[in-house]
Amino acid sequence: MKHSPAEGPQGPDAYPCLAGRSVIVTGGGQGIGRHLALALADRGANVVATAARDAASLRDTVSLAEDLAGDIVPLQADIRDLDDCERTVRFAISEFGGLQGLVNNAARGIAYVRETTGGGPVAFWETDRARWAETMTTNVIGTFQMSAVAGAYMAEQGFGRIVNVSTSDRSMVREMNSPYGPSKAALEAMSAAWAKESAEQGVTVNVLLPGGATDTRMVTGVSQRVPLPPDIMNPAILWLSSDASDGHTGGRYKADDWDAAAAPEAAAAGARQPSHDLPVIM
Repeated sequence: MKHSPAEGPQGPDAYPCLAGRSVIVTGGGQGIGRHLALALADRGANVVATAARDAASLRDTVSLAEDLAGDIVPLQADIRDLDDCERTVRFAISEFGGLQGLVNNAARGIAYVRETTGGGPVAFWETDRARWAETMTTNVIGTFQMSAVAGAYMAEQGFGRIVNVSTSDRSMVREMNSPYGPSKAALEAMSAAWAKESAEQGVTVNVLLPGGATDTRMVTGVSQRVPLPPDIMNPAILWLSSDASDGHTGGRYKADDWDAAAAPEAAAAGARQPSHDLPVIM
């Protein structure tokens, strides 16, 4: 089974640098994370896929990669735990001889918060306090911790790719979508700053979002739209993780605008969201 474009300018001959590249994909046991890990392994990258709780889902991801060019190695680790973040980076370096990429996909979605109301929307003052805090800890602090540990190694070696999985800007300020939306707004603010801070070290930091709700259990029963397939992010992650994206940092890429049949640079330009001099929040 192909997990990346099978033909055209983004087909198997594109991004040869990915062969043997070491990448960590957090939340790689299911949904978008699983598909991103498989796409990278399809092109020969060696992936450490992590999950905080569901070890069985990681085994399923690994089983799907048996015939791929690269390896996927599972690791149960929680990005909320700094020791786990450090252990994950050490593990990737030990397994594959280095680390060139990090995909921050692990997150708590709005469906997790709404479990306490049977899936119904909930105003911020009625939100379960513990679940609100866990969502922010996972999506913001956990992502920072993984990025800081991996980023230190990448900056020292003078090369790295960090890709942060985000959400639509409308969902960041949508009512009844707290704390998930605000946590992703924080993620994008951090990403913009990190991109500037790490540019001289050869480490790029970019944001990738589907462009709508995807067919994963994180959003089940939440969106009224027909969900996007979770593998919609696959063509973009290859370019963002490769040498082809050299010099492209601080960008925000919308996967449903990515043309998988176009030349890579043209596809990236079409999916890149316009930049603003000042953040547009309200």
